[in-house]
Amino acid sequence: MAVIRKAIPEDFAKALPLFEKFNNGNLSRENWQTLFQDNWNSGEDHIGYVLVDGDHIGGFIALLFSKRRLNGKEEKLCNVSSWVVEDRYRNQSLFLLTPVLKLKDCTITILTCSLETYKVACKLGFKDLETHMQIIPPVPSIGAMIQKCKIKITKDTQGGTATEESQRLWRDHAKFGLLKINIETAKGDCLILATRIIRKNLPFIQVHHASDINVFVEFAGRISASLCLRLKAFSMLMDRRWLAGRVPIASLSWRLPHPRVFKSANLQANDIDSLYSELPVLNI
Repeated sequence: MAVIRKAIPEDFAKALPLFEKFNNGNLSRENWQTLFQDNWNSGEDHIGYVLVDGDHIGGFIALLFSKRRLNGKEEKLCNVSSWVVEDRYRNQSLFLLTPVLKLKDCTITILTCSLETYKVACKLGFKDLETHMQIIPPVPSIGAMIQKCKIKITKDTQGGTATEESQRLWRDHAKFGLLKINIETAKGDCLILATRIIRKNLPFIQVHHASDINVFVEFAGRISASLCLRLKAFSMLMDRRWLAGRVPIASLSWRLPHPRVFKSANLQANDIDSLYSELPVLNI
């Protein structure tokens, strides 16, 4: 009889065959193994849940725990990733999510929903976090072109244009290959954390964090042009909600196949970015 228990790092080898169901050739064994690590010293005693039938692992759900200082208060977050079960255990798949819903004082996010996952999440009280991505092409405005704007990609763990908190965000993600982009302008400075990803067989720059959204929007096209040229990308992407209704020149909204969702007693959608999640960890 199959049972649900906490997943630990030592479960990785037996759980690895499950990930073949995702049919994602861009993700290696090493990528999947990051889900079986406490990447940010959360203090939790597990990394998700497994469905176990004797010595066989027939299902898995990854939980990426982190702590952030948001709105002046420390918040606990949990990103749900890679919810997968073998076909013969499909009728027990919901049992993997059940203990997640019992987490106390924790904001839960699911950023890559399938249609089935989205329907289940809505029934369980999750709300839409995001429905669209904003595509920002490498087309700078005339105003941005004539103003001072220095754009530097760096791997320095200290220094640059950001606050100590933003520097901490960078250090926590540096091992996953995030791009650290310092923006210096006459209107203020901004730190951008991003990854280079593949969508529809095209390379994009996906923004996960911008320390000053006003500076980012003002120079978005110029930033996109600089990054796309240097990193050989087609365009820049970011979740639309972060723009607070401001639309960069020539940018377009693209509807996600299924919305990102969240469940929280303390945070609103605009408080949550995509750091400390499967998106930068798996580079998806």
